[in-house]
Amino acid sequence: MAASYYEGLFQSGTRQAPVVAYANSTEMVRSLVAAERGCAILNMLPLTNETYGGASVVARPISDTLPPLTLALGYDSTRPRRIVQDFAQACRDHFGKTGPTQCIISG
Repeated sequence: MAASYYEGLFQSGTRQAPVVAYANSTEMVRSLVAAERGCAILNMLPLTNETYGGASVVARPISDTLPPLTLALGYDSTRPRRIVQDFAQACRDHFGKTGPTQCIISG
């Protein structure tokens, strides 16, 4: 699902972006970028500009208006544990009050 979201970001443009790899680790992506092996699109902003290997990377926000990324929370609703119920409610409260704009990175 995430791969199709990222691919869709480029389909509206005139050029197709070459995708050479998919990674399951944010730190692997950051390390490859720091090693000058390309660039990456992440849907989050890491806390530091330094990779685990000590190299530097720079995050830049995308200025184009993009389709929203859907976040989903899955659990057994017939018998959820108390901690799962509390976490699901915290998510509803957070996104219900602040909305998705709270998660937008600028500057």
